[in-house]
Amino acid sequence: MATSNKNVRGTGTEPHNPQKTKYDQPQRLPHIIPLPPRRMSHTTSIKIAKLNINGLTSPTIVVMLEAFLLLQEIDILLLQEVTQHILDNLSGYPTYYNVGTSMRGTAIVTRGEIQLANVTKISPGRATAATFREVWLINIYAPSSTARRQEREFFYNSEPTYLLREAPENVRMGGDFNCVLEETDSTSGYNYSPALAELVRGFTLKDSWQGDPSRRAFTHSSTSRATRINRIYATQVLLARKLGVEAVAAAFIDHLAVCYD
Repeated sequence: MATSNKNVRGTGTEPHNPQKTKYDQPQRLPHIIPLPPRRMSHTTSIKIAKLNINGLTSPTIVVMLEAFLLLQEIDILLLQEVTQHILDNLSGYPTYYNVGTSMRGTAIVTRGEIQLANVTKISPGRATAATFREVWLINIYAPSSTARRQEREFFYNSEPTYLLREAPENVRMGGDFNCVLEETDSTSGYNYSPALAELVRGFTLKDSWQGDPSRRAFTHSSTSRATRINRIYATQVLLARKLGVEAVAAAFIDHLAVCYD
């Protein structure tokens, strides 16, 4: 990965909007009927979710993702492990891509009437940020596996730090962090990140998941362990306005979505 001094950081405010493809409307399942758009006002509660889509490329799964967006009434979706520009046929949901050089990128999907500003992309694709209203949204996909611990630590010391250094007071940072900060968030192999812990502490971010500590909750499972690597952090002002947070199963992927109202 290129160092932070060599990364190309671009800004833009327009989602990707390519020509029609063979996976356009005729491929959609006929029973998916778009919900009417919600009337947005400055006081309307916004539902933000994050989901790792494991590099999905199947048109059928894209249709299932659209159904999931509609069913859960998600306004802004932070996606991780995005490998291709395949989400352009989501009805009424523009997509801001950042696949980048890593080919394991991020994307932000928004309900059509929601306008993002100051879209900022880190060139390897592992981080994207944008402004909505007075909130700075950050989407993170950190390097995975214990073997890449050093790369992950470097990532946290550079990319999110760059995106946060001039952030406004209100911040939501969601993503697949590929590590945990609490031992109870993994059944084995406590994959702790000192760099992320310092980042969260230094920018006074709090984990939005505030469930009963005696009841463990996980968002990803494998044959060897279960972990809560998918999280959404927020500043205290935003947490005070939180209506709720939940982990929601998506039938087409092995990660749970984290939804924040």
